[in-house]
Amino acid sequence: MKDWWYNNWRVFVPILISLLLGSGGVVGLVKFISEARKKKEPASIPHSMEKEEVFIYPKQPNVEYSLGKYAFERGEYEQALEHFISSAKDYERKDTYSYDHAAALICAGVACSFLTQYDDARKSYDHARAILEINYKKNAREIAWIWNNMGNDCVKEDKLGEALQMHLNALEIKKRFFGEKSITTGVSYLNVGGVLYTQGKGDEALEYSQKALKTFNKESTMEYAAMTNYNIGNILRSQEKYGEAWKYYLDALFSYEALYGSEHLMVAQLYHYVGLMYAVQGEYEKAIPFCYSAYRVGREKLSDEHPNTRMWLGSLMASYGLAGKKDFAKWLAEQLERKEPLP
Repeated sequence: MKDWWYNNWRVFVPILISLLLGSGGVVGLVKFISEARKKKEPASIPHSMEKEEVFIYPKQPNVEYSLGKYAFERGEYEQALEHFISSAKDYERKDTYSYDHAAALICAGVACSFLTQYDDARKSYDHARAILEINYKKNAREIAWIWNNMGNDCVKEDKLGEALQMHLNALEIKKRFFGEKSITTGVSYLNVGGVLYTQGKGDEALEYSQKALKTFNKESTMEYAAMTNYNIGNILRSQEKYGEAWKYYLDALFSYEALYGSEHLMVAQLYHYVGLMYAVQGEYEKAIPFCYSAYRVGREKLSDEHPNTRMWLGSLMASYGLAGKKDFAKWLAEQLERKEPLP
């Protein structure tokens, strides 16, 4: 996800050099930071939307279903789809309205989703939902998984209004079956919050995301908690509540470090955001180690020329300059301008 340092680093370099060479640059730099604070981050899709793509398993798996599941687990989605379709036909011949027929249709829908065949996925999901509603009325918990998957597909197609309604449908069913505090209900809160954020409805997104966070209070849910803290940080940053955003980004950083180690690119992204939150509040000395950590991971895991590495270097350079370390900041600026090797 790009942010304002990356979008503006080519503009920032000459401004920083001007700052270092004379007082005229100060006005330009202050104006630059002022505009940067006002700029809203483009809405991003939270990780959780990809997280709960779920199968419903037949009670009596047939051979075609088993072959489809095996192919799917190997990433062979076209073969998996063929087997799931054959499985559904086998179940249909035995009992059109059976649970297993619906389960095979849902599996076919998931395979279609992975193949980005969203229209075909919706047909499979709608067929499965009709079967389940006939057998279980509209309260079957399995229908929540269907709404969840359809909502995910709508997000990918940028059909946010439909996605929101589908995730709300999933949420209401989960609340009835699992209660407000269950992890699976929390995932739906998170999904709803993500769509609302993408729609630019920050206050509502924050409300749902905070409800999600309350459900992720066990060690086994650390990854979901990290996702939620990251999303809340994004929401608060878009509202220019930098002091509050910093706390959530830092919690997300601690969780992701515990899960993946300090060299993971998601951890680097969070190093950058924590540093950025310090910087926009004027705490440039505190920003430096976080910006440096992000830049170091970028150099090791990506390359000097990768956009993220350059972005993280730009933040490091800015933090040094604004912290009064002008000699080093000037040298960094000149290296960046000439695209020469960096330390």
